[in-house]
Amino acid sequence: MSNPTKSPIVAVLALLGGILLCGSASIAAEYRLASGDTIEITITGTPQLQHKAVLGLDGTVSLPVMGEIKAAGLTLSELRAKINAEIPKRMMRQRTAEGRELVFTLMPEEVTLNIVDYRPIYINGDVSKPGEQPFRPGMTVRQSLAVAGGYDTIRSRPDSPLTQLVDSRSEYETLQVQYVQVMLQVKRLKTELGETSDANDKEIDSVRIPETLLMQISAVENDRYSSRTGNLKKEKSYMERRISQSDTQISILSEQQQKEKEAMQTDLDDLKNLKELHDRGTVPITRVMDARRASLVSASRHLQTMAQLEQARKEREEVVRNLAKVEESRRDELLQELQSATLQLSSIRPRLAGLQQKLLAYTGSVRSQSPLGSSARPEISISRRVNDRYEKIVSGENTELLPGDVVEIALRID
Repeated sequence: MSNPTKSPIVAVLALLGGILLCGSASIAAEYRLASGDTIEITITGTPQLQHKAVLGLDGTVSLPVMGEIKAAGLTLSELRAKINAEIPKRMMRQRTAEGRELVFTLMPEEVTLNIVDYRPIYINGDVSKPGEQPFRPGMTVRQSLAVAGGYDTIRSRPDSPLTQLVDSRSEYETLQVQYVQVMLQVKRLKTELGETSDANDKEIDSVRIPETLLMQISAVENDRYSSRTGNLKKEKSYMERRISQSDTQISILSEQQQKEKEAMQTDLDDLKNLKELHDRGTVPITRVMDARRASLVSASRHLQTMAQLEQARKEREEVVRNLAKVEESRRDELLQELQSATLQLSSIRPRLAGLQQKLLAYTGSVRSQSPLGSSARPEISISRRVNDRYEKIVSGENTELLPGDVVEIALRID
């Protein structure tokens, strides 16, 4: 015995099923096939001939037995009629389990034709997830919006507040990193100049950048400081060694000059005595000539040593001047770098302040244009291909869609 309480439920389900089937059948009956649609053909008694095919760019579809058929622009019933008209002309061959080959003619009622996949639809504009969506018969704009995540401010327009907000935040964060880099550079330069940099430390702490990035920038500046101070020490040490070597050389040459001066004076005295003895006739002229040669040699050595001593003193003075120049030129270079970095900071500070104001303004604008609880009004249009050309259709959320439709969403603030 049937349960009477289930009868209303069964009736409702049957009614809903009938409505859905009728809706799908109605759409399939009225819909005209186009490139990208997928149809399925089934032949009773020959499951191996069940076949799915996609309409190509030229609008044709390849089907078993039938070959290529022009299907674009036809409704499903028109395509079925076209196939039924050709079927009686086609002969089928089928091999039995015993290996015998049967030849028979297909009947129109043995062929079933259905649309299994429609061309996708596309949704674009002020939605969370724009892009391609699979089409389902009876699909409306509201359902497509649900799949796309609902309304959202547009991201693709350059003048969109959201785009401006993202760009400004990115620029602000980049500028903050640049600001910290220059601040750490200023700190390093002041340290090299022997100045304190407590104010710089406080200003650096006030800027928020990732800790790891701050450590990396600090490490770079520390390495640069160590490298530059190390090179300076090496250069100064080299020059100081040269000065020390010059002092040693000057000391040796000075002592040598004194000895050669004394030797030269001795040779001159000997020459004078020998001349007097030669004048009295007690010493031959050869002795005088030998003494004169010895005197000339000692004088030449003395002059040569004097020249070497003078050259050594000049070289020492040059190294001393270069050592002083190293300090002076390094200080001048540091002061120039510090001036350039200070000017750069002066340029960055107002830009940061301006970007902060922009971020506040864009954040407020984005919030005011948010569809949640605001006065945003959606404008919906559908771009649909009709007779080989596209038409723009003003639509609403309850408008039914067709395969290949492109839905454009734009939020307007009243």
